[in-house]
Amino acid sequence: MPTQKILSIIGWVLSGLLGAALVMTAGMKFFPPEEMVKQMKDSPLLGWILIIGIGELVSTILFLIPRTSVLGTLLLSSYFGGAIVASMMQRESILVPAIFLVLIWTAALLRLPE
Repeated sequence: MPTQKILSIIGWVLSGLLGAALVMTAGMKFFPPEEMVKQMKDSPLLGWILIIGIGELVSTILFLIPRTSVLGTLLLSSYFGGAIVASMMQRESILVPAIFLVLIWTAALLRLPE
């Protein structure tokens, strides 16, 4: 197997895993668990949670479709940039959104070497 093909397969596997995780977290925004609502009760983002979930879901779908994956990568980069800023404002760790962001860039680079 050529090296580029192996890298592409790794990129697709990583994209699939990221896509599954992002669809799950978007679903949690459509039907937020009670503890999530309690945790966010004072946050101004609570009123926007459905819109945020829709944006996350649309961005993920665009990321997974080969023809629109560049746009999806840009949108997810913006989404996770916002997640990093929101975490910083809440004085929470930025580690999880930063890791997701790096994994998205890595998957995109492996899938789209051009």
